[in-house]
Formats: sequence, C-alpha cells, structure tokens
Amino acid sequence: MAEEARRHGAVPVPNPDYPEGMFSSIRTGVLALEELDLRGAVLLPVDVPLVKPRTVAALLDRFREEGEDSWDAWIPTFQGLRGHPPLLSRRLFGPLVGYRGEGGLRALMVQRGDRVREVPVADRGVLRDMDTPEAYGEVRGLLAREGVPDREECEALLALEGTPERVVRHAREVCRVALALGRALRDRMPLDLELLQAGALLHDLAKGQPRHEAQGARRLRRLGYRDLAALVGSHKDLPSRTRTPEAELLYLADKLVDGERLSTLEARMERMRQRFREDPEAWKAARTRIRRAKGIQERVEALLRRDVGEVAS
Repeated sequence: MAEEARRHGAVPVPNPDYPEGMFSSIRTGVLALEELDLRGAVLLPVDVPLVKPRTVAALLDRFREEGEDSWDAWIPTFQGLRGHPPLLSRRLFGPLVGYRGEGGLRALMVQRGDRVREVPVADRGVLRDMDTPEAYGEVRGLLAREGVPDREECEALLALEGTPERVVRHAREVCRVALALGRALRDRMPLDLELLQAGALLHDLAKGQPRHEAQGARRLRRLGYRDLAALVGSHKDLPSRTRTPEAELLYLADKLVDGERLSTLEARMERMRQRFREDPEAWKAARTRIRRAKGIQERVEALLRRDVGEVAS
C-alpha cells in the first residue's frame, strides 16, 4: 500500500496505533500535517471513493471565500445529511490530535457545534461508503454511471442553482413525459433512460439567462457531465450534430409540455402564433421548432403504433 501511495505522488504515514481504531489514523495523519505550512486539509476516508472532484472544489471555494479563521471545519451535506470529506482548518489540528473522547471525529464535530460550516452539494457520493463486500460491488457498479447524476442529485443541483420553482415543476413534467416515451420505446431502439431523465430534469437549469440552453450546458460541462451537457445544450433547437435518440425525445417532450401540463403540438403552435403575432422572426423560429417536433412525433408514433398523447398521459 505504501509503495502504491508513493507511485501516485503521496507520502505514506505509518500509524503504529492502528489497533485503537480509525480515529488513531486520522490523528496520525494530522500530526504529520502539523509540520507543514498548511492552512487546512481535506480529510477523505479511503472507503468513500465516489466523492466528485467538484465537491472538493466547492469546499475549497468556501474555505477561500470565508477565511480559515471563520470556521473550524467545512462539511459537505447531501439532502441535509453530513458526509465526507470534511475540510479542517489548521486551527482544529491541535484539538483533534488531543481529543481522547468517545465517537472520534464525528463526536468532535458535534462538540465544536457552531464552529462547523455545512456546505450543501449535489453529490450523493459524500454519503456512500463501502464497508462490506456487497457495498464494494455496488460502488463498482455505480462508478460506471458517474457521468450521469441521479434524480436526487439533479433536484439538489436545481436547488443550488436557484432555478425558479415554476421552472422546476415544468422540468419534472417534461421528465415524466420523456421517460414514458422512453420506456415505451426502449425495446425498439437503444436508449439511456438515466441520461434522458437527467437531461429532462436539468434542461432548463439556467432558465432566465440569455441563451439558457448554452449556459446550462456550460455549467454542466464544468461539473464534468459532458454527455449531459450536450443533451441540455440541444434541447431548444436540436442541431443535427447532437441528434441522439435521447436528444430527440427530450426535444419532443419539452414541446409537448406547456408550462406544467401535457399539451399537443397543435395547441403549442397556436399558442406561439398568438404570442408572437407582432414578432414575425420569433414566430418563424417557433414554427420551425414545432414542425421539427412534429416530425419526431410522427416517427415515434409509427414505431409504437400509438398516439404519443396516449403514451404520455
């Protein structure tokens, strides 16, 4: 293990007191850090391997913004639950090394109380450890899906971005419709339903900003979600270079949902005509989008031999 650590550029620190439990390893590591010129340290247990790099970056951003003396520790939370890794200010090093109470680091954090800052993140990985062979197998399976946030992570991301509630309700209905169509079609074409779900929930992540589809895609790329960013970036106009089955179903579902309810393309066309009657260019663009959606709808109905409204209801 020490050799593998060195190969990756890390410095292994042996813990002679390991029989005392995990907190003795934390204490040993922090003792080694005290000799270095550090303002703080991120403590990541080896059995919590799915924490996303952006979560560590979010902790570091808060640390830099708020200052090392403002809090003793910054702890990521997901759905209100504290997880790993905590970022410890140097001012906590001494109390941690000297702590001899029950409960280890968790108890110390409770003891510090109002000196601990919680940082909400859209990362379920902060809560997921692997203490058993079964949990290890589950984590290995989840690793293959790291590029797609699950439903709860999408909801958390919408909340962190401050997406308006009415936009979130629209996104949930678009997601419901898109998944209904996707499940009906998955035996007839290759479909990634998890990617489709995430794209539907996050397609209006940046709604209200200029070119919101591009802004949302840019935000998701920064978070490491490349495939999802491409899906979100194409939901408004569906450029030919990004025409995947998931992109087409998201595009159709978005046009079928008017506000928070399922509608029809014909009704959307009429609504757009009324809305843009004083703006010929906007009306032309809206008409093109609805007609493009109509073409997708016709292909879907031909495959299913059913009306999309019936499938999505």
